[in-house]
Amino acid sequence: MSELICYCWANGNIGFSKTRVPKGALPVATGDGIKWRGEIEVLCRLAYDNKTYIISEVRDAVLHGGDALEALRDFMTKLEKLGLKDPDTVLGQKIRKLAKSNQESLNKVRSSV
Repeated sequence: MSELICYCWANGNIGFSKTRVPKGALPVATGDGIKWRGEIEVLCRLAYDNKTYIISEVRDAVLHGGDALEALRDFMTKLEKLGLKDPDTVLGQKIRKLAKSNQESLNKVRSSV
C-alpha cells in the first residue's frame, strides 16, 4: 500500500496526494491506501459534482462567519478518535495551537459582553 496525504483547502474541499500538500492547503491526516481514503471520504460531504469531497464543518464555518480553523481542528480530533492518523507535523500542531488560541480569544470577548 502507498501512503496518502489528505489535505484541506480554505473552502473545506479536500484532496489526496502521494507526495506533498499543495501550496495553500493544510494537511489533515496521513494514511495507507484506498480503504483509508474511503474512511476519510465517508466523514465528508460529497459536492454536487459527485467528485469533490468537502469537510462540511469547515465549509459551513466559512459560509456563516464561523472559525474555520476550529472546525478543521474538530474534524482532525474526530479522525484521531476513529483511529485514523492525525498529521504528526509541525504544521498540524500549529493548526491545533492556532485554533485553541482563537477559541480562547473568542471566549474572552463573549464573557466581556
